[in-house]
Amino acid sequence: MELRLYAEARNLIEKDNVLLPDKVVVAPNKESEPREVSVETLKKEECIFDISPLYIDSIKKTFEEAKTIIWNGPMGFFEEDKFSLGTKMVAELISESEAYSVIGGGDTIAAAAQAKVLDSINYVSTAGGAFLNYLEGKPLPALLALEEKALES
Repeated sequence: MELRLYAEARNLIEKDNVLLPDKVVVAPNKESEPREVSVETLKKEECIFDISPLYIDSIKKTFEEAKTIIWNGPMGFFEEDKFSLGTKMVAELISESEAYSVIGGGDTIAAAAQAKVLDSINYVSTAGGAFLNYLEGKPLPALLALEEKALES
């Protein structure tokens, strides 16, 4: 499973519209003090808890130029204040952008609410997994049932 996910991640970084951080916030565990590191210097015993504000600063222009932004999932362990800055900064960049913004999933909604930007999002979907399936063009059972029922009339 891990090798498949690794290969999938490697394929993603080849795409122009997928951003992967080169700087992250790490700690040995959630009780430890965080530190910012380059992904090339990660140690096996460190856990990634957030993306680095330095990385976010390097991608601000992407948010400014975007026409549409789709956000599904917080950047890190936002429920813990010391690991929430990356998620808050991304939420603020989305809310300040002229792009049409779409967010999906309960954790994403909670993160946007915590950052006090939920009201500036153009569309909010509470169903994160179904939201992603819909974007991929996969059929959704509830929508299929509604369509079938409508055709019966």
